[in-house]
Amino acid sequence: AAGSETSDRQTSSQSGTSLSKSGLQRLVTGSDIFEVARVARTKWFKIGVHLGFEMEEIEDYREKYPDSMYKRLSLLIADWIRREKKPTTAILLAACKETGVERAATKALQKH
Repeated sequence: AAGSETSDRQTSSQSGTSLSKSGLQRLVTGSDIFEVARVARTKWFKIGVHLGFEMEEIEDYREKYPDSMYKRLSLLIADWIRREKKPTTAILLAACKETGVERAATKALQKH
């Protein structure tokens, strides 16, 4: 278990940016939504896929909000929070990692 202590304590990106274990286990807040959407808006579609949305659902966001990737991602994350039993920052960061924006998202989440 000693080897897993480091991974339990923090998640690190290439720059050394990390969140504490408690930071990773906390529920995503409204402020988190806006911060992550601000830095990851161009990856909104892929983040939606990694959060478990169906392609048709994701396309609905594109149709409803054709001029704002920020709004698409903000509302997509808000809807994910409503459907997820325990929407933690760790899950949101995992989706961001899969799309290549983990470092920016981690920095955004550290502001809270």
